[in-house]
Amino acid sequence: MSPTGVAFQTQVDTLLNELSDCIGFCHQIRETRRLGTKHENFDKLQDALLHSHTTLSVQYDTLSRCFGHRLAVGDEASIQPMNKCLRAVSSDIKRKLYEIANKTTQASGSRQLPGFGTLLQHWKPIEEDASNIIIRLSQRLIITPPASTHIPTPATSPKQEPKVRSDQQIVSKSDFNFLVEHMQKSWTETWSNEQLIYVNYYDQKNKVYERPDGFIKAAPTSYRPARTETVSGQRTRNDDLNERERRGYAFGGSNRAQREEFWRQ
Repeated sequence: MSPTGVAFQTQVDTLLNELSDCIGFCHQIRETRRLGTKHENFDKLQDALLHSHTTLSVQYDTLSRCFGHRLAVGDEASIQPMNKCLRAVSSDIKRKLYEIANKTTQASGSRQLPGFGTLLQHWKPIEEDASNIIIRLSQRLIITPPASTHIPTPATSPKQEPKVRSDQQIVSKSDFNFLVEHMQKSWTETWSNEQLIYVNYYDQKNKVYERPDGFIKAAPTSYRPARTETVSGQRTRNDDLNERERRGYAFGGSNRAQREEFWRQ
């Protein structure tokens, strides 16, 4: 039986909150720690956490619109493995980022904290497991009808429509395939190397710099790249252009008009 309440939705919300804390520690590390001239692994870890937060949020919200309360409740097959993901994020990712962000100068012989590349390798399978748990739960909800659905017996009387609660709807296999296709055409907006890029929802290797067609999840507003200043303390010409482009993306439009307006000034 499914647990009472909205246990699975609570787990997903907790996972997203844990990711937000990890992203916050990354901002703290960038501002307070000496990363040196080479910090590619740190940049990749921060980008991966930002992308994962957006991807998992879009995935759950999209399926929730189809399955409603049943997805929020979940089942034992989804709640137990999601608990493992939460424990892994808390112990393997969040705690270690906190230690790096707040550590003092290490004394000789003290325990060495893991590198950012190691943390990234720990996070990748956790994200994959969490995503698969959400998708497999939705697939089970398609196969198993709601408990309130009326299944008519063979009779000569007119066919009775299934009865479902107001927050539910029955999804056919073709509708589910359509939903999956829609998700494959979705993009997430994220920052990489201090510029906006668009990453395909399912194929993370497919990255473009021009705003694509389809559904786009905007990048979290809490993150902004560092601004490069000239010797006189003024922002460079390209920084002004990037600010205009970000305003254009915030309103869902193309940045072409802002770029042309900038060069006319």
